[in-house]
Amino acid sequence: MFREKILKTLFRKFKWSFFGLFLLVFLVNYLIFLNFFNFRQNLSYDAKRRGWFYFLFGKYSVIHIQEVQGTKIYVDWNKLLFILFLLYFPFRIVIQSILDYFQGICQRQATVFLTKNLLNFAYKHKGSMTKNLEEKIYIVNHFVPIFCQQFFSIPIKIFDIFVDLFFDFCWLYFLIKSNELFNLTPFVFAFFLINFICLILFRIFTSKSEQSQVKREVNYQEVEEDQIKNFFKNLDNNIAPADLKKAHKLLDKNSRQFSSLRFVSLFLSLPYLIIPGLHLLFLLLYYKVFLGGKGGLEWDLYFVALGIRSIFLVVRRTFEFLPNISSFLKNYKRVRSFFD
Repeated sequence: MFREKILKTLFRKFKWSFFGLFLLVFLVNYLIFLNFFNFRQNLSYDAKRRGWFYFLFGKYSVIHIQEVQGTKIYVDWNKLLFILFLLYFPFRIVIQSILDYFQGICQRQATVFLTKNLLNFAYKHKGSMTKNLEEKIYIVNHFVPIFCQQFFSIPIKIFDIFVDLFFDFCWLYFLIKSNELFNLTPFVFAFFLINFICLILFRIFTSKSEQSQVKREVNYQEVEEDQIKNFFKNLDNNIAPADLKKAHKLLDKNSRQFSSLRFVSLFLSLPYLIIPGLHLLFLLLYYKVFLGGKGGLEWDLYFVALGIRSIFLVVRRTFEFLPNISSFLKNYKRVRSFFD
């Protein structure tokens, strides 16, 4: 029965579309990686790594040797920066635009395909369609487009997160290996693990509170809407006339409740606010603990810190994305309820 095979049928029909979209996602992330990688390589103190634009199948020379007071300049920054500029303008923008365009086309095709199947079912079972007819119409017009949009956006987002993490870990591994920072590995691992565990624990212990906050905010909003609706209904009611002062007091009361909710929400979002500054925390702890507050810092270490921060930014995106999966499952159940 089609009801039991909705997801399987859609995946089978659009498997090549997913392959093309995943390829575009990979290219977008790869171009970003090339920018960071080549910029880092040409800032290296190792002259052997400078003066080249590295890509998947080899490298292209951007060497410019010039005698300046007995020193040699190896990088033609005009050429390198122009190449890096082209990677983003226009290549990445064009690929991202193509991705967004074809994703929208695929979502529309999936919506039409699923709608046709639901209409076919309705035509074959005319007698049972009279039951909850308005709800079935609402499912076709409202939930089917949302479900099909999520059917593509969620796998693409998951793949995007996976590819982003893959390049971030490759970047971090390359930095440590190429600069022989193996003595730094235990400190990097400990810093990453401790922060990751803290973030996970905070997420676990606050997830219910966060859901409760959202629910309470929706309830307060609904109560306020009902209060305003009753006020307008009673404007010309002699039995229960509208009370302007009472309406003002209720609005002020709701404002205080919303303020308390916003304050709690600010606390729940604290880890997300900390993540963009993790590279500074890493450098501070490295200098104070690992170096004992002596010596100096180098470019390589700064790039390692940025790599760690980049990984946690992807983790934050993952946490923010998780509610979409729950929403997708709920919409999938609503679409399946069309057959009831």
